[in-house]
This record gives sequence, structure tokens and C-alpha cells, in this order.
Amino acid sequence: MGGDNTFCPGIAYALAQPINIGAYICRAVNRLDALIVALDRSVRDRLTRPEAAIMFSGGVDSCVVASLASNHVLVNLYTIGVEGAHDLRVGESSARAMGLAWKSIIITESDIREAMPFVARYMDTVSPLTLSFEMPLFFVARAAFEEIVLCGQGADELFGGYARYETMSPSERRHRMKVDADALITTGAPAERRLASALGKELGHPYLDRSVVDLAISLPDDMLVNDGVRKVALRQVATALGLEEAALRPKKAAQYGSGIMKAMKAMAKSERLSLKDWTVKVIAEKEDRA
Repeated sequence: MGGDNTFCPGIAYALAQPINIGAYICRAVNRLDALIVALDRSVRDRLTRPEAAIMFSGGVDSCVVASLASNHVLVNLYTIGVEGAHDLRVGESSARAMGLAWKSIIITESDIREAMPFVARYMDTVSPLTLSFEMPLFFVARAAFEEIVLCGQGADELFGGYARYETMSPSERRHRMKVDADALITTGAPAERRLASALGKELGHPYLDRSVVDLAISLPDDMLVNDGVRKVALRQVATALGLEEAALRPKKAAQYGSGIMKAMKAMAKSERLSLKDWTVKVIAEKEDRA
């Protein structure tokens, strides 16, 4: 094996027994081997049933989780979106390339209106952006028959996935990523788990495992954002797992890839309201009927 960015598919991520991550890092040829092992262990630790649902957009975050999980249990990949949504096309294509079972959940404007008050209650917000981002979890948790649901949340905060990180200096980026990750770990992820639990599901966040977080923090700047490419290390992990298509695919945020945000804006416009005012109105109407 070669220098810092070389890796050998099939060596680290296929290990069947838990290992001491700290000891492994000491003898690992590069950080990517250690990261693959940590991710694999994190995924495996959250698979407490023989089957699992994967929230699946077809992007690099969910492809890595799905690939690792499929080594341990039977998985079904679930992609949600309005008719013709970007994520539905990419999700089906990616699942086919991976040879894994895939199910589409096609939603309507009526479905979105119905979901909004429930998601707002558990996420404790009326922010249209947050609601549109979190609604895919609602739809997957409601539709999946599996008790365990794994998601890719945390990959952007830990590996430099957001577009805003590109314009920051390395020190600014590190600070912003830490703030974002801390907010997700302390507030966002627990709220998501409560939402999933209310629908009878156990939600797992493999990227938020302590060992994965520690390894992500240790990555050099050029393995986060480099020459316009974000999440460099995670894309290299995907390549090592044989997920070349996912490794090259640019990020599209869940609220846009699913078409939910576009649908919300269209409904608000049809009622001649700002998106914020329309969102508050929809949630209030549901509360009034309760």
C-alpha cells in the first residue's frame, strides 16, 4: 500500500469482529482505512434486527451507509420525493448499481401538508427549511416495515459537505463545522430519534458515533474541501467501497432533491402567502382541529 491517499478495498471494511480503533489507527497505513473500519463498526452496532431500512437519496452519504449495512443484514433502501423528483431518479439508479432492494415513496402536496404539523412538533420548529429537510424521515419512518432505520445525517457537518464551507478559510471552516456538528449532536439528532420513535422506529446515526467523529476531526484540510470538491475523505471511502458513481456525484440537499421545498413554495404562492406565513398557517390549522 502506498502513501497517504492510497487504500485497498476489501481489507478494513470487511472485518467481522470489533477492534480497538485506537490501536488500529496506530498501525493503519492511512486514515481512510481507519475511517472505513470505524464507519463499519458504527453501522454494525446500530443493526440490532435482521433487517434495516436505509434513508436513501443515492448520494455519497447514504450510499456508504447502505453498502456497509448490506454486509451485515438485509436492507431496503427508501427514497422519498414528489413525482419526478431528482432523488427518485438518482436513488433508483444508485440502488440498481449496488444491487440492493429499493423502494420509492412518492408524495403529494396533501402528504406534505399532513406531515408538517407532526414534524414541527417533534423538531420543535416552524422553520420551513428545517421542516422540508426533516420530512423525508417522517415519510420513511411511517412507510418502512423494518424497525431499524439508518440515516446519513452528520456527514456534511463532519466532512465538509455544505457549500458555505467552500468560501471559508480553513480555520473558519473548522470552527463552523464544529458549531454545526455540536448542534446536530446535542439538538437535531435527539429530536430526529424522538420523531422516529413516535412512529415506532429506532433511528440510527452512524456518522455521529464517537469514533467516527474523532477521526473526522483529525482529517487534514485537503481531505475535507479541496479544489472545489467537498467531503473529499468520504468520497475516497466510497471509492474504496466500489461506489465510484456515488463518489463523483455532487451534493443536492434533501429538501431540494425530494422536491418538498419546491412544493411548499408552490402551495404558499397559490395562497398568496410568504413561505414562512404559510407554514405557520398550516401548522396552526392542524392544532386548531386537534
